Amino acid sequence: MEFYVSSTLFFVMASLFGSYTRWPRTFFFIGLLPMILIALLRGNVGIDTAVYLQEIQRIAEAGEYTRTFEPLFEKLILFFSSFFDSPRAVLAALGAITTVFLVMGAIQKNQSLLVFCAFIIPVYYFDMVMNGVRYGLSFAIVFWALIYLRDGKEKRFIAWVVVASLIQSSGGLLGLMLYVLHSRRWRVLIGCTVLFAVGFVGAYPYFIAKFQNYSEIYTASIFSGLSTLIVTVAALLIWMLDPGTRKNTFSACCILLSIACLMFGVAQISYAGLRFLQLVSFATFLYFIISMSSNRVTLSNVSKAALLGVAVIAFILKMKNFSDSFNEGPSPFVPYLFFWE
Repeated sequence: MEFYVSSTLFFVMASLFGSYTRWPRTFFFIGLLPMILIALLRGNVGIDTAVYLQEIQRIAEAGEYTRTFEPLFEKLILFFSSFFDSPRAVLAALGAITTVFLVMGAIQKNQSLLVFCAFIIPVYYFDMVMNGVRYGLSFAIVFWALIYLRDGKEKRFIAWVVVASLIQSSGGLLGLMLYVLHSRRWRVLIGCTVLFAVGFVGAYPYFIAKFQNYSEIYTASIFSGLSTLIVTVAALLIWMLDPGTRKNTFSACCILLSIACLMFGVAQISYAGLRFLQLVSFATFLYFIISMSSNRVTLSNVSKAALLGVAVIAFILKMKNFSDSFNEGPSPFVPYLFFWE
């Protein structure tokens, strides 16, 4: 645990110090370096790491698309496998790409670093690079592509969202949510809802099978997703109560709040609800980022301090989640091991 906590604290302190200098992005990158090294030099660490290593080996040996993962993700595996013999090196390369997209998105001109440095890196980075590698890369691409949505280059944004969805399908949903919320094209939301309803009816047996599979691998309880819901709701309420942010983002925040509560209810019976709740939480913070970067809102110092308090709670809950995996399965988060150990 000390590696996760100390490296994150170093990142936060470096970013905070950098915010008072003329080179905030330089200090941001320096602060992130220890976290990058911990993520890329890990051994069998990260809940899904062992599974990914096994599947990467199988895909490399097959030498073709196996339909195990989304097509572009497998193409990346095959590409890196042509350079590296070790599945661990391939996994590290994928984590490096995720990191590059996150850094490129953060250093964009006029990019707001407050929410990114408070939530995205401390709460999500290790999970994106060391555990949910597919969603990590997919979401990182969507984050980087926000620059196009902010600048009104919607076609480019949509193109990159398609790329993200070919790595992990939920990236497409994340991009669609951000597109609708930021552009305020509610007709698109209504149209997508209708299309989803039609698709659900048409592929009802498939969705029911997936739903049952998730239910079988997941034991739900009243606490399932509760920490994620608390953090998301608290952040949204702080945002909605601030006069400087409420005017232009209130309706979007209400939509995010409603979906988060709905997914929490679904999480009580299926793992699918928990996955979607995590997506909504991530979308919430990306929506905050693009709203601040496009100068649609002005966040008061009181609200900034309150959000930082929520970020601290979110980080503590994430570390508790890591510690709960102690010695569970072939690749828990705790204890941390380097690949040569």
